[in-house]
Amino acid sequence: MEPAKTQNSMPPDRINKLKDFLRESPGDAFLQHALALEFMKAGDDDSAQKLFEDILEQHPTYIGSYYHLGKLLLRKEDRSGAMNVYERELNRQPGPATNMLFGIAGREG
Repeated sequence: MEPAKTQNSMPPDRINKLKDFLRESPGDAFLQHALALEFMKAGDDDSAQKLFEDILEQHPTYIGSYYHLGKLLLRKEDRSGAMNVYERELNRQPGPATNMLFGIAGREG
């Protein structure tokens, strides 16, 4: 009997499949974001960070990448960098949705 897969288990070739999709659609922010998340899961923080930064340069409204880049920087113990990323998004698009995403609902400005 094959062992049950956990929710976080991914096929080992998921990164390669995402790279293949990106060759067909190189500007697709969703695919880039998915690949960055897979790099994070694989422990390749530098590749993930570069992808998140590239996404935000090309697609500054891709809010999820701010969140995950900030979390990645916190994991790398770069609190200042993480705060800069979060503040950049909050200043770009202040409002309830952004505040909820970053867990600061009710924060006074």
